[in-house]
Order: sequence, then C-alpha cells, then structure tokens
Amino acid sequence: METVRVGIIGSGNISNAHVTAFRAVPGVEVVAQHSRNPERGRAFCENNRIPDRHDKLEDLLARDDVHAVTVALANHVHAEYTLAAIEAGKHVIVEKPLCLAMDDGRRMVDAARERGVVLGYAEELCYLPKFVRARELADAGAVGDPFSLNAR
Repeated sequence: METVRVGIIGSGNISNAHVTAFRAVPGVEVVAQHSRNPERGRAFCENNRIPDRHDKLEDLLARDDVHAVTVALANHVHAEYTLAAIEAGKHVIVEKPLCLAMDDGRRMVDAARERGVVLGYAEELCYLPKFVRARELADAGAVGDPFSLNAR
C-alpha cells in the first residue's frame, strides 16, 4: 500500500490530536503544515517533528506529495479552507463542526463529489466507549425508545 502523506492546516490544540491520530495509523505520514500564525506554526512543527511548514496555504496545497489535509482551524473558516483544499484535489478531514451554515456544507459536499475526493468529518464522540455502550443498550431495548441523549 502507498503511504498516505498528510498536511495539517492549523496549529492549535486540536491539531495536536490530529497529528497523534495520524501517527497511530500504519501507512500515514504527516509531512507538512500550514498555520495562519507563522510563529505558532513554527513552534507546532518543531514540537511535533513535522519536517515542512508553509506560510501560504497555496504552497501546501500545491504539493504533489500531500494527498490529504486536515482542517483544524477556527470554525468560521472551515468552509473556506476546505473548499480551497478540495479545489486543489486534496482529500480533506474537517474538525468539528463541519461548517457553520448549511449552504456551506452543501457546497463542500458537492465540490468533493465533483473533484472525486473524500471529504471526512472528524467527529469522535460517537466512538467513545460510553456512547457505544449506550447505543448497544438502546438497540437491545434496555431503555425503551430514546430520542435524545445528553451527556456531561
């Protein structure tokens, strides 16, 4: 299998979680990063041993050796950065929330379909053991017919 090379877009705390997750997957290599804050981006790359960083998003997206990117930025720019990555032909994983407006979400999904790339959504809560167990109990009929779940 070919190595999947990933670029990280962002340098905040959640970007660290994405790097850790990617490194836990065999055949995935984090090769580059872009941050809207160059100083923070340099520190992020140094702390995470990411070999290349780019001040300009376009430079990261132009790389042929970057197959996919993860968008781990402020929620209000998810659509903008995701659409740019899709236009560049990159597969994209977007940190939650996918976007802030339904129209943006439709544009993102439509663009990914048109370009033939994967658009993934990083929602991890549904895979936490406590929620998996709650689903198992609900499916087994142990709690009646639930329609909502609140957790703290």
